[in-house]
Order: sequence, then structure tokens, then C-alpha cells
Amino acid sequence: MIRKVWFACAVLALVACGDDDGPGELDMTVGDAATGDGGMPVCEGVAMGCDAIDLAVCDSVPGCTSSVCEGTPSLCELNETFGECLDAGCDWDSDFEFCEGVPLDCSFREARSECEDSGCTWSAGDSCNGSTPACGSLTEAECSSVPGCNPTEGCGDGVVGAGEMCDTGIAAGETGACPTACDDGDPCTEDALEGSACTSVCTITRITDFVTGDMCCPDGALPRDDGDCMGECGNGTVEMGESCDIAIADGVPGSCPMDCDDGVACTADSLTNADSCAAMCSTSVIEATDDGSDGCCPAGATSETDSNCSATCGDGVVDDGESCDTDIATGTGACPTDCDDSDPCTDDRLISADTCNALCDHPEVAPANGDSCCPSGASSLTDDDCAVECGNSVIEEGETCDDGNTTAGDGCDASCQDEPTAMRITSIALRDPHVYFISCSLDATNTANSIFQMAVDDYTISTVGVFRPLDPLEASTPMDIYPEASCGADTPIDSCAAAGAQVMTTANNTATGACYTPDPTTLGYPGTVPSSPTDNCFVTDPETVTLNLNGAALLLEDAIVAGEYAGDSIENGLLAGFVSYATAMSVMVPNPIGGGSERLYDLLEGGGCPGEDDDPRSAGGDDEGWWFYIDYEAEMVSWTD
Repeated sequence: MIRKVWFACAVLALVACGDDDGPGELDMTVGDAATGDGGMPVCEGVAMGCDAIDLAVCDSVPGCTSSVCEGTPSLCELNETFGECLDAGCDWDSDFEFCEGVPLDCSFREARSECEDSGCTWSAGDSCNGSTPACGSLTEAECSSVPGCNPTEGCGDGVVGAGEMCDTGIAAGETGACPTACDDGDPCTEDALEGSACTSVCTITRITDFVTGDMCCPDGALPRDDGDCMGECGNGTVEMGESCDIAIADGVPGSCPMDCDDGVACTADSLTNADSCAAMCSTSVIEATDDGSDGCCPAGATSETDSNCSATCGDGVVDDGESCDTDIATGTGACPTDCDDSDPCTDDRLISADTCNALCDHPEVAPANGDSCCPSGASSLTDDDCAVECGNSVIEEGETCDDGNTTAGDGCDASCQDEPTAMRITSIALRDPHVYFISCSLDATNTANSIFQMAVDDYTISTVGVFRPLDPLEASTPMDIYPEASCGADTPIDSCAAAGAQVMTTANNTATGACYTPDPTTLGYPGTVPSSPTDNCFVTDPETVTLNLNGAALLLEDAIVAGEYAGDSIENGLLAGFVSYATAMSVMVPNPIGGGSERLYDLLEGGGCPGEDDDPRSAGGDDEGWWFYIDYEAEMVSWTD
């Protein structure tokens, strides 16, 4: 499925990919830990990178050096063998069997022996370079020489001593035991394990951002804010089983009543289920006479039976306290006898009939199926007489969202359909295989990665994955890949638009467990192990695609994209795909160091370079080539189809 640029790192990586550690960055590769009594590490902490170490002590720190290779290399003609010639960065003339060309600059020689063998000078430099090992891999003697590392004195003795957060000698589950994992089971927290050995500690950070797809409904979020929130009373939406919502402002359709007085003396008004989303007004017509305390002259009553009735009723004049007069047959002042207003949404009632207080009352009916009325505040979910309406804050049949408006660009479009969620690759690094330019002893993967990252940073290359929609709770969702999208910097987030080829595939989601794990038999570089997206993650269907690499066609087979959903980003992403011998032999790639172009085959161990980094397509198969693994991260962008 990976087309063009999503996999371009894997191969443009040949122009631009490499080790994940940039200059001065900490190499966290951990070998076998140095241990003391009881098998516990004797050193703990977080080692500082070589570039942060004082030059005066640089050479005493394991993994660091202040020396550089400089000077002028020996002439190519002085190299007598094919191997020496290539190591020097020169060209071997196989017809006349002699070495010619321009030798590799001294600055590319990283080891002292290689530097001096090439005629260069190994000299003291003005900066500290290299990569410090992880604290846990150091011996007790080495520990104090690496800034940031500390001996674990007393660690593992079963007592939380001074400077310790816990003790590895305390059994799991007991007070003072060191954590090994920090998952508190709450999807609304970000949990991290920090420190090591007896300084291990869990940090728990509460999620506050409203982001659909992270399986968290943050405090204060409503379904219209965050798709991970379930519907509930108070979310501003009248949902199934509700007659109103307490979060809707008074006077707006769907608001809950707080006072049910209709101003009619001859109705008894009551509010039921107050302060809830089932609040309703109910009224009943008063039909009984009383001592005059209720202010109502009920139907058929007179002043003799109810003191609220007019004593002059029937005299043909509408007197004070009367709304009509029973002796007026028609026209002004006549009392109503029929109150039908032909409106299916009103309940037509004749109140105080046959009295001089007779009047028509037309309260709005409650939602009810089959009465030809859709009353205010009702929807197709609560009344089948209502049509589906986008923008009423109710998700109805045929809609995937409804945010109370018909404005596009806010996550829910003008037709109440989820708008796509687009993620643009913002960082990328080839992990396996490595690439070698100039000579097979010069690993140029880091250089290639740096060049490619610059192209990503300046939007020269923009690869965008578009989820339609992004919904980790579904087993799978449609997904499009645009290898050559048109993107640019924007506020508050970058903006991208469809451009180039559109690749349609499917993102297959996993809530718990690994989505994709590289086959360990295809990996050749322990220090740069690819990501294995796990938990709340996705992996696409495998595809066979052709990548265009500066005009060269690269066939990539069984390609996948995988990653972990992280709200408005994708983390621990992995791109993987198979390149056969035949493809590697036919593709010419740009040389970022010496210029020109070279066969991809000649840049790989197991191809033109000695080694066994080549892989079978599948276990036991005879179709061989290379599995490419590229780590990436992506961030949400605004999207225009």
C-alpha cells in the first residue's frame, strides 16, 4: 500500500535516510548490563550525550573522542589493490588494473586506523564527538566517568535508601517495589516509566485535549467535542429517551422547562422530572367549582356556583372580569364554541365553555409518532413525524456527526458527515537496511536521513494519510494515501490538499496487542531496531506499488504502513516493504555525497557490499532481496480533497 513518498524514505533514504541518532544525540542502545551481586545493574541514570561533555574530559568518557581526521589523503594512484582503492573513495580501472580519481576527504574517516591508513592525520579537535553508552551497561569503574550516570550503591538490598525512589530487591506488589510498567488502566492518562533500577518512577499526566480516537473522554468534554465521549444528559443534544437537554439555553428548541405556568387560570400546570433531561410540563383543565380561591370559572359554572364567575354574564355586554358574553351570538364579544386551529402541532382546548370566561388554548403537543407534527425540540429519533435535519445537534439516520451547524471544516461537514482526518509525515528515518556510498566501509545512512528530513521539513516532500474517518474503535476504516500531497505551514495547524496519485487502502485497528512486528530474521542492525506499533494502533493491507525515484521506477512489494493512534498525531509509526534483487539491480539512485547516481544494489550489504543483510521475501523462500524498515511520526493537518 505504501506508494511513493511514504516509502520514499526507504529509498529516497538512499538519498536521505539513516541512523536515528543525529549529531550529539544520545544513543540509547543497551547491550548486556554490567551487574553486581544479585545480578542488579551497578550503574543507573541517563547518560549525557558526548556533545554536552567538557572537552577536557571528553577522551576519558567511554564512547567519546575529541580527535578528528584531517589533512590531505594519499593519492589514489598509491593504492595497489581493488579493496584499497574503493576504501579510499577512488575509482578502480579494471581494464588496466590501477587506481585513479579523487580520494575521499579525510573528514569522512571516523576511526583512527582508517584515518592514518589513508595518509591523513589523527589530531585533537575542538569538540567532543561520539555516542555514550546507556548507564545500565557500564561497569562500576566506568559509571562515575560518564556525566549523568551514578553508581547504584545499595540498590537491590531490599531497602529504599537515600537517593532511591524504590529498591529492586523488594518484591513486586510490596511497598517500595520498583515499577516495571506504568499503565494505570485509565485511557485519560499518559503514563511513563522514568529513571532506571532504584530510581524508577511512574509519571502520570492527565489528558485534557479533546481528541477523537484516543479512547479518552476528558473531563468536561461532550460528544460534540470528543468522539470518545458517550451521549449523556447535559451534553447539549436531545437524544433518544430525552425530552430536552439541560445544557440547551432557555428559549432555544430542546431546552428544558423550568416553569410551566401558561397564564390560563382554568388550567392546572405542573412540572415533572425537574432539573433532568426528562423534564416536561403537563396541564389539565379545571372542571370543578370551588370557593373562589383558584381564580377559575369552570365550564358551565355561574356566579351562584363559583364566585370567580361574573354576576353580569349573559347581559350582552363584555363587562370587567369577562372575556366574552354568552348573549352575544357572533362577532366581537361572542364566546368561542370551537377551538380547532387546523395546526397538528397544537392541542386545541375550549376552556370555561358556556361561561363569560370561555377561551381557546393552543399548547404545543409533546413528541408523538403518527400525529403529523414535529414539535419544537423534537427530532427523528424522538418523533417519526420529524425529518432528518443536519445542524440540530442530533445524530440521526444517514448522519455520522452533528455539531449543531452546517459549517464545513470543523470536523463535521455541511451534510453532517465526518470530515476526514489527515496526518502528514513530519519525521522519518531508515532503520534497516543501511546504505553505503563511496565505499562499503562508509555507512552513509545518517547522512541520507538528514538530507531527506530537510526535504520533509521544508515541505518539498509531503506524504499524507487520510482516514475516512479516523475511528480506532472500528475494526477497520477506509484510508487514502497521498504520496505527493500539496502542503504548507499554516495556523493553527499545517494545511494540505490532495495532489498526485491517490492510493486507497484499509487501516486495520487493534485495541490491545501488536499491529505489526518486523521479522527479526530480516534485521541486521541491533542499534537501530524498527518500531513495533502496539496497542490502539493500525496496520494497512499489504500492497505492491511502484515508487518514482527521480524518474526511476522502484517496485515495492508487500508494503504496509502501521502506527499508534495518539490523538492528533501518529506515534511509533513504521513503513515496511520488500525490494527484490531484480528491482535493486535496475534502480539508479542519487549519490548525496559524491554526486551522480549508483545502483541501489551496489549500496546494500548482501548486494554490492560484502555482508549478509539480504533477506528472503518469506521464511524458507528463495525469492531474495531486502526488507526495508522506516520509522516515522505524523501530525494532524487540515485537509482539502
